[in-house]
Amino acid sequence: MNTNQVKQRGGNRKAQMKKIIIIVLALIVIAGAAILVISKDDTKESNGSQTSTQAAEQPKEQKVTITTVEQAETKLKESGVVLGEKSDAYYQVIGARDGAKYGSGEPTALEVYVFNTDSQANDAKTQVQTEDNTIVVGGNVLVLIHSKNQTVAQNVQAALN
Repeated sequence: MNTNQVKQRGGNRKAQMKKIIIIVLALIVIAGAAILVISKDDTKESNGSQTSTQAAEQPKEQKVTITTVEQAETKLKESGVVLGEKSDAYYQVIGARDGAKYGSGEPTALEVYVFNTDSQANDAKTQVQTEDNTIVVGGNVLVLIHSKNQTVAQNVQAALN
């Protein structure tokens, strides 16, 4: 073997060793990343269980979700809101699951809309808001009061909380 052949073999071995080292380093990095992801998931699960345990230990006031206009009507009446004659409302237009109008034509006429979620009720607020009415949202219920009477608005808010 001449000197050039020896140099080529040595060069090939260096190139092969470089490839092996790069592959080993890549595997170490991948294994390290996998360990971090697994440990993060474990941390989330353990934190989640601690949080739910702590929540179970602390007594909270149970908020009952209103699912029908009749339930909302009962709560409003219990809070001193005077409701006029009930009539149909086009609740589907604003994405509500149920709705009714009370006392149309009266100074404190109002509309009650029940939504599937709290966020849907909040989103609908912008659809029905005008300058001459008051909107009260409590959970998944939106009440449109056809006046700026703050006493009525406060009674409605108390009923929905």
